[in-house]
Amino acid sequence: MIKFIIIGTILLFIILIIIFLASYRKKINFYIIKTNEAENSIKKALEKKKKYLNKVKPLILEEVDQNNFLDDIENFEINNNYLNNIKSLADFQEELISIIDENDKLLNNEEIEKLIEKINDNEVELNASIKYYNDNATIFNQKIESFPSNIIRLLFGYKRKEFYENKKREEFEILKEK
Repeated sequence: MIKFIIIGTILLFIILIIIFLASYRKKINFYIIKTNEAENSIKKALEKKKKYLNKVKPLILEEVDQNNFLDDIENFEINNNYLNNIKSLADFQEELISIIDENDKLLNNEEIEKLIEKINDNEVELNASIKYYNDNATIFNQKIESFPSNIIRLLFGYKRKEFYENKKREEFEILKEK
């Protein structure tokens, strides 16, 4: 009779541990889903940005003779290295803005103005997606590094999520150092 009580207690303890671990794993998986959704939003925003940059390029070349202007944009591919994609498209956007700022014809072109407005709206969307990702990645990282979730991390091999750097935050840090 005592053997059955001991075995029953051990089984109950094991079942409680399994339920406990499953509950924490579910919470961790929730943040994995949220970060994956955010990355999909980032990818869509990057694809839109590339599309808008491709649309504005011929309009600018029509007005201004500009050598090597956004030459690489047609061949640029959005890949899984979103951080690199963000930086590359930001460089293309800076090149675009500098050309427009230097030319009055371009500043007065309605089509270009509308596309620039769409690019700016897209930038807001992209930054919102990055913030959403970073917020959820922060919670995910905290969960997998604290007890008892760190046991689940070890069992299932979860790794820390890296953050996307916000260009505005980087510029603020540079100004703060001066």
